Amino acid sequence: MTHPHRRPGKPATARGVVPSRAAVPARPATRSVPKGGHPRPATGRVAPPPSRTQAKNNTPLLIGGAVGAVVLLGLVGFAMSGGGEKKRTSAPAEKITAPKGVVDVSALGRDGTRMCDEGLRIIKGSEGLMSKQTLSPSEKGKLKGDLQEAKKLIMDGMAKLSEANEKSGQTYDTSQYGSAAKLARMKLGELGN
Repeated sequence: MTHPHRRPGKPATARGVVPSRAAVPARPATRSVPKGGHPRPATGRVAPPPSRTQAKNNTPLLIGGAVGAVVLLGLVGFAMSGGGEKKRTSAPAEKITAPKGVVDVSALGRDGTRMCDEGLRIIKGSEGLMSKQTLSPSEKGKLKGDLQEAKKLIMDGMAKLSEANEKSGQTYDTSQYGSAAKLARMKLGELGN
C-alpha cells in the first residue's frame, strides 16, 4: 500500500520502526551524475542508457575526409605536371639603363651656386653706398639697380638649388645667400623700391 506522504523511491515504514540495513536499498556513491554521463531524472530513477538509434555527429569525420581528398588531389596533380625543373624560354634581353632614382643635377647646382655668388658679390660691392647716410640721386639710382639685380640673381639661384635638392636630395648651404637677399630687400624698402 502506498502512503500519501511517502517520498518516491523510499520504502514504506511504520512509525517509530527503524528499517534494517538489508531493507534499505543501496544508494550510489555521492555522484550527482551517473557513469553514463546523463543526469538523474527528478524522480530518483536511474536514466536509461542512450539508445543506439540516436544519430552521431559525423561533421568532423566528413571535414577531415574532404581535406584529405583535396591534399591527395593536389599531390597527384603536382606529380602529373612533371614537378621537376622546366626549361626556361629566354625572354628578349632588356636594355640596362642607369637607375631612375639617381639624377645628375650637378649642372643645375653649379648654375644656382654661380648665380647666388654673383648676387652676393654685387651686394658686397654695394656696401659702401648702403652705409652712406646721404646719397645723391645718381648714387641712389645705381644702388637701387644693383640691389634689384643682386636680389633677382640670388632668388633665381636659390630656386635652382632648391630644384636640384628636390631631384637628388643633395643639400646646399644657402644661409649666406638668404642673409644677403634679406639685407637687399630691407635696403630697397628704405630707398622706396
